[in-house]
This record gives sequence, C-alpha cells and structure tokens, in this order.
Amino acid sequence: FRLGTKLGGVNGYAHWGLGAGENGLAVDAPQRQLSFVEVLQFEYPHYEVWYQLLNLGIPMTPTAGTDFPCGPWSVPGRERFYTKVEGKLTRRSWLEGVRRGRTFVTNGPLLEFHVNGAELGDQLSLGHPQEVTVSGKVSFDPSRDQIDEVTLVHNGVPSPVATKQLAPGVLQLSLRVRVDQSAWFALRATGKKRGEAPLVAEGHSELAYDVAASFGAGVSMRSRERFASEHPVRPSEAHTGAIYVEVSGTASVSRQPRSQAVARVWLARLDALKVMLQDENIKSVPLPLGTLTNSDGIDLKDLLANRRELLRRIALARAYYQELVD
Repeated sequence: FRLGTKLGGVNGYAHWGLGAGENGLAVDAPQRQLSFVEVLQFEYPHYEVWYQLLNLGIPMTPTAGTDFPCGPWSVPGRERFYTKVEGKLTRRSWLEGVRRGRTFVTNGPLLEFHVNGAELGDQLSLGHPQEVTVSGKVSFDPSRDQIDEVTLVHNGVPSPVATKQLAPGVLQLSLRVRVDQSAWFALRATGKKRGEAPLVAEGHSELAYDVAASFGAGVSMRSRERFASEHPVRPSEAHTGAIYVEVSGTASVSRQPRSQAVARVWLARLDALKVMLQDENIKSVPLPLGTLTNSDGIDLKDLLANRRELLRRIALARAYYQELVD
C-alpha cells in the first residue's frame, strides 16, 4: 500500500469489505494508505462497511465493479462507477478524482449531488450550526429502471426525500437540512430493473460457501445470496460518494456516540485477531486454502514469519480506535 501510494496509485478493498476484508480493513484503514472500497458488485449493493469507515473518521471513496469472470449473475460493466475529472482526462487525473472521492457507483441511474454547492469529496466548513441547501438529480432510462426511492444518507442513516419529476427519467430534489454538528452526506437511488430475468440465489452447500469465502479472501457470498433470495427483482441502484461538513466548535464525526459504538466493534475484531495469533491458537487458524493454485491465502510458515509485524500493525490500529472510544 505504501509503495502504491508512493507511485501515485490508489489502494483499496474489493467485495464490499466483507468476509476476511473486515479484518483487513480494521488493521489497514487507520494507516491512511487506502482510498476506496468497492460497494456494488454481483447485483449486490452493500454500504454498511463503507459507512462505518466514514463514521470512524476515515475518508473513503465508493467504487463498483463487475469482477471477473462475473459469476453467473452479471455481465462486464454492469456495476460501475463514474469519476469527475478535473482538466484533461488522463490516467493521473482520473486517479486523482478517485483519490478525492469524486465518484458515484451505479448499475444504471446517474446521480448529481451538492451541499451548499460543495461537490462529491469536498469538505464544507461552517462557522456555526445552520441550515444547508441539499440538491441533487437522478437520471435514468424508464424503460430499463424504475426508481422507487431517493434517500439522503446522513452519517450512515438514510432518510427518504421528496423529488420532483422534471421529465420521464429525470428526478430533481432540493431541500434545506439543519446541520448541528459535523457530518457527512451522500445520495442514494434505489429501485428495480425492468424486463430482466429474476435474481436467483445459487443455493450452494454450506461447504461451497466456505470454500468461496476462503478462496476469495474477502468475498462474503452468503450475504450476496441472502440478498438475492430476498430481492427476486434485480435492483436498480446508485450511490454517490460523501460530502463532508465540518461545523466549527462541534465534535467531529468520529467523536460522536454512533462512531464510538462502531469503534468498539472494530476493537473487538482486532482483539479476536490477536487471540488467533497466540502460540496456542495460531496452528489451528483456518488458512484460506493456501495450497491451491491461484489462492490468495498464505501458508503457516509465512504467517509465522510475519506475525510480529502483523501484531505491530494491529497495535497501531487498536490505538486509533481506542482513542475514539476514550
């Protein structure tokens, strides 16, 4: 991650940050070497881990991807993200847009979103608690997408908002929102796909899900399959990145009660990792199929060789979350 940053790249986590990714993010996120987490994939929108990161005071850009080989669920480019680029479009300017959080993810609808004119990824500074103007637009193809709800996400809590239809497939919103303390806001559009085959859970065995989770080292296919069984109509989904609002004289987002509760959960995750790495437990740690070709797992020898450094990283991350709790 440090090398990627030094070379001008962006680092992040795929597969919603779920599965083993939850442990990895707990260790890595406080080091501020990460820029993004993938929140939309395999017809499955999952934002909770991303919300938690933002509430922990760790800015993170949302991205989306189809993955390869797409599984039985999707086609290339189905889940994607758009990035606002400043100036000429180059690889460097695109990466800078991702790094700055100027993205929205989608499988169809297009989003625009501003808070007092601030754009995605911006930090808006207010001298005192006050009302702000929240504006946005959702554009979609009515023959392909049905938008059922547009929500304003405030520190991870979604609230439906009223919209005005400007034209078929164009919804606009504008409202005043009171901001009493520092916060982050984002916009989400949710609905259903039109004229598409039902979304069907694969219904694999528990062993197959265990293998998939291990081999993917972060994929939580159980979560995705549960979503498929509960949502037979394929979702129409879009979500913007965050706009950050700092209110002078108030607690930062990471110092608020909701965030402290998240910090306690992430502390417990790190403590469980430490227990797994103790001498009496480490040989029983279920490694992710490290003997299989193309597995991204590691074997016991490598785990032991890197245990001291891993414990050091855990301690650094733990200090970050403990400070939030204290």
